[in-house]
Amino acid sequence: MRQLDEGLAGGGDAVSNLILPIGDIANNYDPNPMIVRHGRGPEGKTCRTCVHAVATSPTGNKTYWKCDRRGMSRSTATDHRLKWNACRLYEAAP
Repeated sequence: MRQLDEGLAGGGDAVSNLILPIGDIANNYDPNPMIVRHGRGPEGKTCRTCVHAVATSPTGNKTYWKCDRRGMSRSTATDHRLKWNACRLYEAAP
């Protein structure tokens, strides 16, 4: 344990290799799981204008948005936000 403490106190090289600046993480993060799977789509486009965005209303009281390329289910886990950046599968709605 003493060697570990001395290594950290002597400049922190072991720790500095593990820490990323918050800006790097924030700049690369995107909440759209389709971007993680397929990559980014056209710059400035969102899911709102994509033909694959589908409105569902299982109970008739509230509308839930899904992406038909992501998979349809009755779970909130597949709910899709229209404000998300578009993925590579983006197709403009007519």
